[in-house]
Amino acid sequence: MPAPTASPSHATASPSPDAPESVDVLVVGAGAAGIGLGVVLRQMGLDFVIMERDTVGSSFRRWPPDTRFISPSFTGNFFGLPDLNCLTPDTSPAFMFETEHPTGADYAQYLEILAEFYELPVAEHTSVGSITPHGDHFTVVTDQGPVTARAVVWAGGEYQFPKTDICPGAEHAVHNTHIKDWDALPTGAEFAIIGAYESGMDTAIHLARRGHRSVIFDSGDQLRDPRSDSSFSLSPYTKDRYRQFASLITIHPHSRVTAITADNGRFTLTTQSGDTHLFTTQPILATGFTSSLTQVAHLFDWADGSPQLTPDDQSTRTPGLYLTGPQVRHDQVIFCFVYKFRQRFAVVAQSIAQQIGQGADPAVQAVVADYQSRNFYLDDLTCCEGECVC
Repeated sequence: MPAPTASPSHATASPSPDAPESVDVLVVGAGAAGIGLGVVLRQMGLDFVIMERDTVGSSFRRWPPDTRFISPSFTGNFFGLPDLNCLTPDTSPAFMFETEHPTGADYAQYLEILAEFYELPVAEHTSVGSITPHGDHFTVVTDQGPVTARAVVWAGGEYQFPKTDICPGAEHAVHNTHIKDWDALPTGAEFAIIGAYESGMDTAIHLARRGHRSVIFDSGDQLRDPRSDSSFSLSPYTKDRYRQFASLITIHPHSRVTAITADNGRFTLTTQSGDTHLFTTQPILATGFTSSLTQVAHLFDWADGSPQLTPDDQSTRTPGLYLTGPQVRHDQVIFCFVYKFRQRFAVVAQSIAQQIGQGADPAVQAVVADYQSRNFYLDDLTCCEGECVC
């Protein structure tokens, strides 16, 4: 099948079928994880539907215009090195949008194009209310009526669930995802940013570009983390941008904020050491997101805040319920970037095909072989334990 192409100005609409009464595979969420998995299910010829409470890629459309992917896009597909931000081996956001770091709007359009090109059955504006297992099938209650499915894949994202309850008084702060216009912030002020990972640094950089100073409160020492895995350390893209504006950004390492108080437009931050810091602008939370799995948390076992999964990403508590996307974690291997969690799409789809009795189908085996040959199939997680030597 040829790869989809489109000019950056070309917008497409994804299909929106009515929710079926019964289906083999029901995928919850039409973001990057849901669409990427959907392409594999379509190529395998499986019976499925993707349910999305809003529209395809809607979370990406909520990104502020200045926010971009930190992982670089580059078209190396013809050398067997797929674009880090692509969801299929034969597509490239870099080629499609002629940019190295796509915006959220770019990526939402990319998802729409994939959904149309591969004719994915996406039921938009369909909310999932509950999922109930019954041995060999599930009853999924939606606002369009109940659906029976033999397997369910949770592909819900995190962006719509900002983490705000971090300490007493956190209600006095604003989460960085709720700032839609950086130019509307008061000029000539200094801002407190709580959190020093990618979103905290990105916030400081947006402010610095507008001449604002900021103070970042880092619970660890993110800037000097020695690990090469960007799930733990800052990306080179972020470090490059930080160096441009370092004179406007102060970082307090090992300074976890334990309380925020507000009095007449003045905000006091207290850290774990007992130090206090006064600001005249509302503190900004760059504290990441909570799991979208809250709705179905009872269907998973949990340890250290992470859902427990089998080697093929099924819930250890509820067979037939799968997880795909940035919330997948196996011990210290975190699949929080597109180039990571896309490696599991064919693993999950193959397991589902075997579960519903189609694992021996030639189409299924052909897709698995194709994804394996293109380095899009990761089932041996021991390969993720090394560090770069220099």
